[in-house]
Amino acid sequence: MNNITDFKKPQKKMPPHKKRKVRKSFLAVVIVLILTVFVILSTTVLFPVNSLSVNYKGDKYTSQQILSASGAKTGDNFFMLSKTTTAESICKKLPYFQSVTVQKKFPDKVVFVPKETKAAYCFKVSEGYLLTDSTLKALEITQKADQSLSFVEGVKPQSYNLGETVVCQSADSERYLKKIQKAAKKHGYTLNYVEINSVSDIKLRLNGRFDITLGTPKQLDEKLDFMAKMISGIEKKSKTDKGKIDLSYFPTKKEGYFTRGELAKLGYGEKEKAKS
Repeated sequence: MNNITDFKKPQKKMPPHKKRKVRKSFLAVVIVLILTVFVILSTTVLFPVNSLSVNYKGDKYTSQQILSASGAKTGDNFFMLSKTTTAESICKKLPYFQSVTVQKKFPDKVVFVPKETKAAYCFKVSEGYLLTDSTLKALEITQKADQSLSFVEGVKPQSYNLGETVVCQSADSERYLKKIQKAAKKHGYTLNYVEINSVSDIKLRLNGRFDITLGTPKQLDEKLDFMAKMISGIEKKSKTDKGKIDLSYFPTKKEGYFTRGELAKLGYGEKEKAKS
């Protein structure tokens, strides 16, 4: 009989601090897996949008038009619905909206709050008359000039799509137009007409009473400030006087000239000569 003795190599016990480290690593993996599953479910199965509504008091568009333009629908994932994309879609498809606030109310409600813009300019184009807001966003095409707006002659739209910003043929003319509009707004004037048929011949009508010749765009800001002082002086004497203001000599003489009389007849797209 053989006497055999088994000698087993003694196993080293894992130090307590290593056991804690292993448990923490395992727990971290489990947490990551759980979070991954939750994220996947929350962007697919969980949190569907159950309510789409519109907070709009205007009458340009209906609530249904706004919801349709958003591209959103019930059943879309609440978290995946993009505020930026839906707002941009509405403003492009429904041009008279300047911006749209998208309110997401957890867990399943979305509210669209549009803000309107207003027509400011009227341009003559091949299809008729293009109306834009003050930022030159194209709003609509009409067959009749809207004489309540600022009619623009000479600043020709090169390309335009409704809901998008108009690209003008001349960047300089566009810049002068915006400067004139800014000055009119600053002083509370109604800008009836702007003519920039060349960069050396800028004309406008203000308040339905003053035909103004600015001439070249040289010192345009100073001219517009001087123009405001002239109009203020004229109106202190009379609230009904009308006529022509010539500022074409301002860059050299620092003067302007006012001549009382009848205003030119505006053709609104079909230019007519002034009355003699």
